[in-house]
Amino acid sequence: MELADELQDPAVGHAWALVDGAPLQLQDFRGTVYRTNTGAALIWNELGELPQGLTTSERPGPYHLWVKGKWMLDASAETAGLAKQALEQRTALMVQATVAIAPLLDAVELDMATEEERTRYEAWRRYRVLLNRVELQDGFPRAIEWPVIPA
Repeated sequence: MELADELQDPAVGHAWALVDGAPLQLQDFRGTVYRTNTGAALIWNELGELPQGLTTSERPGPYHLWVKGKWMLDASAETAGLAKQALEQRTALMVQATVAIAPLLDAVELDMATEEERTRYEAWRRYRVLLNRVELQDGFPRAIEWPVIPA
């Protein structure tokens, strides 16, 4: 279709489209947009208003929710998520400590331990006790002082 007049550049954030045979400026959100219920990115290829449930604003983090037209931090969800991560890390470190302690315990119980093995055994046991107490720290789960792994 030919137009009688050349079109001016569209306004910022708009693009020209033919609507019912006439040129019309429509909002242009083509490109990456985000689902407001999950924050998932998707490619948008249409002109015009975004449907409800989509935004051009990227979700800042996994603990943000779409509230009244903007992303808001859900502090309680963030705290719960950080606690879950910390406890998973603690469990992994406890397994590592238990594996390290087992042969040392055998040597101690069989009265076969060298002085170095006894020292390492006590250090690993102290470490495991301190690991077990991380969630009692005042800063848990946002600021955790993890015990140092024995040498």
